[in-house]
Amino acid sequence: KIGRGGTYRVERSQPTGTMIAIQRSPIPGGGFISTYTDVTERWKAEKENAAKSQLLHTMFDTVTQGIAVYDADYTLISSNRQYSDLLGFAPDFLVPGMSYDDVIRAIAAKGILGSRPVEEIIADFRNAIESQPESQFEQHSSDGRIMIIHRSRMPNGGFVIALTDVTNVRKAEREVAEKGRLLELALKSMGQGIAIHDRDLRMIACNEKYIAFRGNIPAELVQPGMAHEDSLRFRARRGDFGPGDIEQQVRSRIEKMKRGDIFVPVRLVNGRVIQAKRDPMPDGGFVTTYTDITEIKAAEAELIRARDIAESANTAKTEFLANMSHELRTPLNAIIGFSEMMKNEMFGPLGDMRYRDYCANVADSGMHLLSLINDILDLSKIEAGKMELNEEIADLGGIIRSCALLMCEQAETAGIFIDTSCPTDLPMARVDTRKIKQVIINLLQNSIKFTPRNGHVKISASVMPGGELRIVVTDTGIGMRPEDIPRALDRFGQVDGSLSRRHNGAGLGLPLAKSLMELHGGTLAISSSPQRGTQVTVYLPAERLCPPAGYGNSAQSRRN
Repeated sequence: KIGRGGTYRVERSQPTGTMIAIQRSPIPGGGFISTYTDVTERWKAEKENAAKSQLLHTMFDTVTQGIAVYDADYTLISSNRQYSDLLGFAPDFLVPGMSYDDVIRAIAAKGILGSRPVEEIIADFRNAIESQPESQFEQHSSDGRIMIIHRSRMPNGGFVIALTDVTNVRKAEREVAEKGRLLELALKSMGQGIAIHDRDLRMIACNEKYIAFRGNIPAELVQPGMAHEDSLRFRARRGDFGPGDIEQQVRSRIEKMKRGDIFVPVRLVNGRVIQAKRDPMPDGGFVTTYTDITEIKAAEAELIRARDIAESANTAKTEFLANMSHELRTPLNAIIGFSEMMKNEMFGPLGDMRYRDYCANVADSGMHLLSLINDILDLSKIEAGKMELNEEIADLGGIIRSCALLMCEQAETAGIFIDTSCPTDLPMARVDTRKIKQVIINLLQNSIKFTPRNGHVKISASVMPGGELRIVVTDTGIGMRPEDIPRALDRFGQVDGSLSRRHNGAGLGLPLAKSLMELHGGTLAISSSPQRGTQVTVYLPAERLCPPAGYGNSAQSRRN
């Protein structure tokens, strides 16, 4: 190259890490001059600048903002991909050297900058750039996007434009504002007082009723961000918590709340009864609601007063009926006794045969009335807690058979057959014999009463695998619907039916039998269906049955 009159220049790195620039230039008459220059520092600076430029370029393309750099002549130096994307340009549309005015015209063509003349828009933008070191405004595009445009001057006279898409941010802000508005509206319209505190016991929100239900705390103490202890201190000084050290009262309540204590006592505020309820939130704060329960408490007091009056009246009624046994039974016994003497003509004939019929009617009516009165008095005693059991060891099998035999005449008169199935080896039991007889007779009478002519009534007894004694009375009577059974067990309850209404009765047989069994620790159950009959089952607990040895001794003593 030198021989041909050319100049040769090359840069070579040395093993020592230095960079040498070698230049050879020809001289007239042949020959050449070589120069060696150490360019290590320049080489390092260029290398460092290249690295920084690459880093800057990488950062330029990775930020979420769109950035464009213009020189003092309003010519585009560089822009990143986000800048083109946010403006809706193709990736290769913006190129270095493009004028700022052309960029604005392209943006305006998309309808982003409104309907004003584009040259007017360019003039305004240039004026803003030249007159202010920095400027920022929010731009709403026709497609619904919202961008913040920030312009900043550089020392060399150029400027940088940064675009930030805040569409989602503004949407979230609107949603938060709308939720806040709805929350404020809800708080105002609620009938309860409500306050929300964060984990640091600072007020987040409250409504006017909260302020009123707390005894009209000054509004400045319940503003968002206010410490709850400030309102507690005000109330302590006002005397809401009674006498004592104010700071101790405040500290005690704050410590309880920080421990998660949600108990809030009922308070009397301005003559009103206020009930508070505190519920913890997942973030450690809590929501407290205050409810005016003055009317509820007044209603509760009225209900309690009415209940006490009713219980007093009921107690008086049951005590009265329980004490009427002698007064009611004595005259009835006299009526029955004298009518039977007249019916049997113990002191000679009555004369007219009709008198005998009248006497029989008087005796039967008296017996029926006495039976009703006895049932009413027994129920009254049970209700008043005055019924006691006269317990003795009794032969249950004998009791059942004697009751069935006693009811045979009534069954024959009604045209009903009674079947008794009672094992001879039933154990003895510790019971009140009269009351057990009363239960069995009531059940048999009830079955006979509601069974049509030519029907059947069966009574059976057995010892269950669990040790309890079961007595079952089954009939082929009119029965009842399953939903009517609870009413049949109610005192004075009667189930309407074409046959049942033709018979007298106060509806006390089954309730009395049930109560008498419960006095023995037993139970009574009913199963029935219309026109298919009824089955009543009573259970006597196993602990009331005597062991076989006891039963054998008792049987032996009766035989002797």
